Amino acid sequence: MQISPIPTLSDDINDIRTRTANIVAEKIIPNEREIYSKSENSASVRKEIRDQVKKEKLWAPHLPEEYGGMGIDEWVINGHKVMTSNGIKADFAIVMCRTEEEGEDGEVNSRMTQIIVPTDTPGFNVIRSVPIWGHTGGDHVEIKYENVRVPVENQLGARGTGHAAAQDRLGAGRVFHCMNSIGQMWRAFDLMLQRTITREVHGGKLETKQLIQGFIADSYIDIQTARLMTIHCAEVMDSENDPRVDISAIKIYVPEAMHRVVDRAIQVYGWKGVSADLPLFGMYQGARTLRLADGPDEVHRILIAKQVLKKYHQGLSWDFGI
Repeated sequence: MQISPIPTLSDDINDIRTRTANIVAEKIIPNEREIYSKSENSASVRKEIRDQVKKEKLWAPHLPEEYGGMGIDEWVINGHKVMTSNGIKADFAIVMCRTEEEGEDGEVNSRMTQIIVPTDTPGFNVIRSVPIWGHTGGDHVEIKYENVRVPVENQLGARGTGHAAAQDRLGAGRVFHCMNSIGQMWRAFDLMLQRTITREVHGGKLETKQLIQGFIADSYIDIQTARLMTIHCAEVMDSENDPRVDISAIKIYVPEAMHRVVDRAIQVYGWKGVSADLPLFGMYQGARTLRLADGPDEVHRILIAKQVLKKYHQGLSWDFGI
């Protein structure tokens, strides 16, 4: 019985496969007839093989170590997550945790794995509902994972691919968030214009004031820039080119632009702008929250810089036409 390492598996799993195959080839196959016979020697042969398996620490891989097993077909998760969206309503959580040892390069992202954890698993402890913008009783919760045990098959994808898988999924999600934001900016713009053409102050309507005209122009620029950047990003994704820089760019720019557009609309309405009579206060909170959701802006700025610098270190320049 000969096997070769599987490149997509971790070194420790390949080591287990190799050592198991050696025992099968050297101990089990040559003694098959004796093992399955009912002779007096059968029990002693089985014991000898069993002892060898235990010596190699390959015994009962499905059992925890405290019960004499290898402690591997389960994951044991310990950790603390302060913000988990939909943590109360969900039947399971997708937990991304570090499962591989950190190498000399210090790269952590390639050592993360996603694991499905049912919320009724012992050790999955919801600490509290985290108040967001002062609202209590919401679905965002703080969770402690205390010796949470789930089967190995609950792992999503290969070990160490959790971060890459998350980025693949979040890429489209970030674009959808930006599309949503542009729609809200448009609505805020309409509300602001309705106010400026009907509200009279100091002998004239707001639309006649140069400061308000500046608000209108700046908001138009913000909306149109955000809109075209998002469309361009979607086109890059559809063309199957690398969209990472464009995704990060709109993730940073669009919520900031939305924040400015909504803020101007609130200013035009005065106290009514922050009241529940209009949707502007919710838009304002949403815009600020998006600068943290799906990764804080600072992380995306670093990604953009790294990708641009990589081109120039290769002796190339950045092509803004692609």
